[in-house]
Amino acid sequence: MSLRRRRVALRRLASAALALVLASCVAQRQDAGDAPLAVSLHNGGTVPLRCQLIFGHWVERDLGQIAPGADVRMDLMRAGEDGGIYVMRPDGKKKMMVENAICGRADNWQPTQGRLDFTPLRQQAARAAAAHCTAPADGGRVACAIDKISE
Repeated sequence: MSLRRRRVALRRLASAALALVLASCVAQRQDAGDAPLAVSLHNGGTVPLRCQLIFGHWVERDLGQIAPGADVRMDLMRAGEDGGIYVMRPDGKKKMMVENAICGRADNWQPTQGRLDFTPLRQQAARAAAAHCTAPADGGRVACAIDKISE
């Protein structure tokens, strides 16, 4: 094969590879079988909590500070096919997969962080859930749990 034909073949191969890469970046839209999921997170303790929604790839969304006895609502989506929890990116073109939520004492956040595990929400069809996080009086880690799941 001549050098010219090799170059042409390599260009075609590179173009095909680039097309595959770009195709994998195509926007993933919300599927018809996906359903809204509202999660209410309650501060069951006596001190303010700072909470964040954690996405894959080191991305988070601040849920703000939650006063004792107060709630914050997370409007999420649940994939009908595999139960994945997500929110659409602000431009509406791609799903941002949610891993969990973390909360810690507002006055000592990092060492007191606790995790709200979303696994039960992935395992069963749900439209709403109630959860709580509570900072212990001794200043240890915040404890979080899902209290109720509704279809």
